[in-house]
Amino acid sequence: MRYKNYFESIAKSRIVDRKRHSYYWNDITKYIEYFSHPDISVLEIGCGTGELLSGIKAQSKTGVDFSEKMIAIAKSSHPEITFHVMAAEELMYVTGTTSSTPRLASSRQQVSS
Repeated sequence: MRYKNYFESIAKSRIVDRKRHSYYWNDITKYIEYFSHPDISVLEIGCGTGELLSGIKAQSKTGVDFSEKMIAIAKSSHPEITFHVMAAEELMYVTGTTSSTPRLASSRQQVSS
């Protein structure tokens, strides 16, 4: 619960923070884009506000995050992408999502102790 509260608290500033560190996030997006192509489906676990998914080519894009606030921002910013609020442990309940390139993106995010 502590981690969820942390990510809920930073949701509003997430996009601004990513822009401030755009050199890093642009490199990550370019790296993922190298392995992506328009015919695949992508599932991003820990998608936050959806910027990475919006920056890559894929036929189908799905983002999952346990922060309701992050997903609300993602849905309003990227309506063409499917987003779900759920913990990664609950992925077995998502139907119709077969991913050619699953990706765990948010393991690099810092959590204050």
